[in-house]
Amino acid sequence: MNSPYDKSVARYERWYEEHRAAYLSELAALRELVPGGRGLEVGAGTGRFASPLGIMVALDASRPMLRHCREEGVERVQGRAEGLPFRNGCFDHVLMVTALCFFDDPVTALQEARRVVVGDGHLTLGILDRDSPPGREYWNGSGKFLSQARPLTTSHVLEMLRATGWEPSRVIQTLCSGTGISEPEAFLEGHGQGLFVAISARRSHLAVSRR
Repeated sequence: MNSPYDKSVARYERWYEEHRAAYLSELAALRELVPGGRGLEVGAGTGRFASPLGIMVALDASRPMLRHCREEGVERVQGRAEGLPFRNGCFDHVLMVTALCFFDDPVTALQEARRVVVGDGHLTLGILDRDSPPGREYWNGSGKFLSQARPLTTSHVLEMLRATGWEPSRVIQTLCSGTGISEPEAFLEGHGQGLFVAISARRSHLAVSRR
């Protein structure tokens, strides 16, 4: 099972060390939305978000990434977002942080997230909004780091959520000044200004046909 990040663990970790204020801004926005209960992070990488947000299970396709995740209390599972190795309804909530753009099939990944949460479960997404001013600059100058990713916009992600059985409930944003900040930036409601957008959604009870 190969991942775009198999050979990029050091570069991935270095980004968070060099952009600590941006990382803390993202973490604060997500903390505002992530509920309590048994959680799963899909596309967890090295666990930069799972442990601080109280997530119990971290899943990633990259074994090297998971080996680097040494946070105590976090169960590490190798697997794909499009075929989660968990039974139906075994989590209260799912988290995906800047991972949706890397999945081979993001629609199926969202459907799988819906499958593994309880009836009124939650999903929290963190995306890099291509439609924001800093987002356009970031995606155009990202180089190899996002070369295997598809640009996402908040509007498109909200459409995908509704189409896959999720009802968005809140959208907040941060990094309106981009990633080169020296101090953490407070989040704002809505989207369109910030590079990083966090979205909270609740599992809809409407029937959704799987592709």
